[in-house]
Amino acid sequence: MTDQASLRRHDQKSTEILLAVWRVIAERGISGVTIRAVAARAGVSVGRVQHYFATKDELIRASADLMISAAESIHTEATAATGPAAELWDLLTHPIPHASASPTGTAVFYSFVADSVRDPQIAAILASAKSGAAERAAALLAQLDPDLPDPDAAGRELIAVSDGATLGTLIGSLNPDQARAVIGSAISRIIGEDVIGAGSQHLA
Repeated sequence: MTDQASLRRHDQKSTEILLAVWRVIAERGISGVTIRAVAARAGVSVGRVQHYFATKDELIRASADLMISAAESIHTEATAATGPAAELWDLLTHPIPHASASPTGTAVFYSFVADSVRDPQIAAILASAKSGAAERAAALLAQLDPDLPDPDAAGRELIAVSDGATLGTLIGSLNPDQARAVIGSAISRIIGEDVIGAGSQHLA
């Protein structure tokens, strides 16, 4: 029991530090991430941060991984009792409200995207997440339309459309309704609104 309690405390402390990384990125950009800045934002000592993460790169990689894991958990919980149409819609559109009403999370994510050009390990984390999302989209499309010729290609296409719509909302070239309409049109073009059937209300 003591070991389990220690592990939970370790996880909580390290998570608090990683959340502080997000806040530093939101305030200063990813170039502003230093062990000292993160320690100050988390309200802990530099030594405490280094106890969990020896370098700045370790901090950034772990915080990117946490963001992906958190987003996946939120999606899983939100769609646990829904059908494939609703789950597909959530998978493709869940970043959009954050990009409009509270853009910080999306902005931090795109900071990781920019840093992935420099750091292949971050690139691998993000690429794995996108591959997983595309695979899930393909599986949902196959449920919605068993006759779809190439659900894998369609899944990749829809994730790419979602990424573009989310970025458009973040930079202001699309409003949230327009972004969702773009995604809805892409889904309808691939599987047809008649296939969406009972889940069509989620495409409104």
